[in-house]
Amino acid sequence: VGPDEVDPQGRQLDRVVTWVQADCRFQELLKLPPADIEARVTERTEHEGETCFKVSLLNASPVPAVQVWLEVIGGSQGDEILPAFWSDNAVTLIPGERRELSVRFRKNLLGAPSAHLMAEGWNVTPREWQVAGGRAIPLALEIVRCDVGREAGITRVHFSAKQRGAVGPRWTTWPVPLKVDGTVVRWIRVGLQTSVTSSAAVTLASLAPGKHRVAV
Repeated sequence: VGPDEVDPQGRQLDRVVTWVQADCRFQELLKLPPADIEARVTERTEHEGETCFKVSLLNASPVPAVQVWLEVIGGSQGDEILPAFWSDNAVTLIPGERRELSVRFRKNLLGAPSAHLMAEGWNVTPREWQVAGGRAIPLALEIVRCDVGREAGITRVHFSAKQRGAVGPRWTTWPVPLKVDGTVVRWIRVGLQTSVTSSAAVTLASLAPGKHRVAV
């Protein structure tokens, strides 16, 4: 991205790129806050046994949305409908950017459950919508437990989390903030299945000596 390129709001895109990649190790990606994505199917067509959805995708947040991944799934938190052929996917959107995508698959793969649209990503708050009508399916994250301890001189944070909402077989990826003294030091990605408590652990590096308040 050249420094003279700008988005529709007139902001320089190179500033966004510099923020996302502050060094060659992509450390800034770990600090990138969640983005809110809006997606809906704007058109459905049938041709020679195939179904095609046109999807409108919008980054409605003030931060870049990195590696936004869309899926068409069978019902609430259902399995992905495969094979599916997308015009593009795993896209990165700058704030306010809208993208039009399409996906096609064999019509008979839709089956009995109503098709739903799912959006996840590196720093994306997961969202699910009904294809017909676009109604959002409520999903929420609950932190069940958080413990901090020292193991061989290393500070480790152990926590458990659960997804609330529609029950289904799929695992959904959530960005979870790790906070020290009220400040987010990084975001952790965890995969959760509805109503199933899952546990994870993360190393907390470069923690100054003394008392600290640590939370997820």
